[in-house]
Amino acid sequence: GPFITGQFSIRYYNVPLNNQSGSPGARFKVEKGGFERITFLNDSTVRFGNVNNSSLDLNISDIERLTFKKKGSTGLWITAGIVGGALVGIGWIAASFSSSPLILAVLYGIIGGVGVGIAYGCPIAVSAQWFPDKRGLAVGLTVLGFGFSAALIAPISDLLVADYGGVMSALKIFGIAFFIITVVLSQMLKVPPAGWCPAGWTAPAPKPGATATVDFMRSEMQRNPSFYGLWLCYTIGSLAGLTAIGIAKPVGLEVAAGAGMAAVAAGALMTSLTLPFALFNGLGRPIFGTLTDKLTPRNTAMVTYVLIIIACLLLYTNYTSVTMYTIAFALLW
Repeated sequence: GPFITGQFSIRYYNVPLNNQSGSPGARFKVEKGGFERITFLNDSTVRFGNVNNSSLDLNISDIERLTFKKKGSTGLWITAGIVGGALVGIGWIAASFSSSPLILAVLYGIIGGVGVGIAYGCPIAVSAQWFPDKRGLAVGLTVLGFGFSAALIAPISDLLVADYGGVMSALKIFGIAFFIITVVLSQMLKVPPAGWCPAGWTAPAPKPGATATVDFMRSEMQRNPSFYGLWLCYTIGSLAGLTAIGIAKPVGLEVAAGAGMAAVAAGALMTSLTLPFALFNGLGRPIFGTLTDKLTPRNTAMVTYVLIIIACLLLYTNYTSVTMYTIAFALLW
């Protein structure tokens, strides 16, 4: 959670940033929707950072396999966590001094986004090694904090914006906090020793007719067409979910306005929906992790894509219904 909690907080700055940018004394102005595009850029660079982290995972695996090290790669994962967290903190702190949308996009969107992507994968890779019998559940529980973070960050963001100097001051405070927390917690990452497995558990034998599992070197993986299909599915799914989260509040306000709700009431409702959305986001991770263990990753991915399609259709066909908006975004979150 602390590695990437801040990923959600900027979503709640979209509306105040858009409003503030056109007010007297604002540092800079931007056309309507500009900050949503900045958060989309951040989401894209988070995915890029995840790809870099996956490459790091493969490099570490290659090094271990070629040198037969018995102590694992703990030091490398700690370093990656520190680097990712430092980029997040520096990006957010620097973004708090932005004087234009372009500078904000570079500092928060690119530098902060890549940092989140790198740091995000570190605890995932480590936890999966400790639970080879329940990898999906382990990863789901590890990233559960990512989903629940919005419930914590949203009220803190509101408090900081209202009482501590506005959005830019809040960015600075979060940046300092993320830098310190991530650097400290990265020291706790530790991979299991080579050949480790849970007590009483042995890897199951392949089922008759099943394709044997093979560990590829990175160069071998890059020659396999399945890798590119998997990467494409991952990118589409991630961008769909993260983009929806990024525009949840602005879209909710439009839906509420279309339903005839007053602006103040609509804003209060969108803030109150943060908790249930965060619950769906957080609980969905271990649930789908368990489904991955039971149904295989491919079948679980198909289930998620079906849910995304259903959510999009619900919103598209009921754009003035707050109830359908809530159901749709609960599914997307």
